Amino acid sequence: MDQVFLPGLPVELIRAAYEAAPGNEIASGKIMSPESSAALVANAFGLLLDHPAELPPLPGCAALGWPATSVRLEALVRFPWAGGRHPCLDVLVETSAALIGIESKRFEPFRSKSETALSDAYWRPVWGDARAGRRAAMRSQGPCAGRSRGPSRSGQS
Repeated sequence: MDQVFLPGLPVELIRAAYEAAPGNEIASGKIMSPESSAALVANAFGLLLDHPAELPPLPGCAALGWPATSVRLEALVRFPWAGGRHPCLDVLVETSAALIGIESKRFEPFRSKSETALSDAYWRPVWGDARAGRRAAMRSQGPCAGRSRGPSRSGQS
């Protein structure tokens, strides 16, 4: 198992993250596959688990309160809706002003011939009308477009 991780990574922290998450990546052996997005994420972000401030600002997101205060693998994010599944993000980066979700797709983009999009559930106005402009900007320009500050800890901007 350890041969899947690059030398110097905090293997116990990586294992703990995947063992606590849905998806059964380690027990099933899926993480050992050369096509594993989980292995890609563990190797790309694993070193930052106990050194989050070393993550440089992501492109287009420099105004979101860097440095990072937390980097988590396989983070279950609870959205304020009833029913359905909540996303389990490959990486969740927390800064003083924002939560940034990262999804890794190692080979998936090269397999699908159809365009993919986020489910409509992600665009529901569960935070009220005050976020309508932000949702529209995200849909048309991307997640970091027009951001000067992130949401407060209460989840409201």
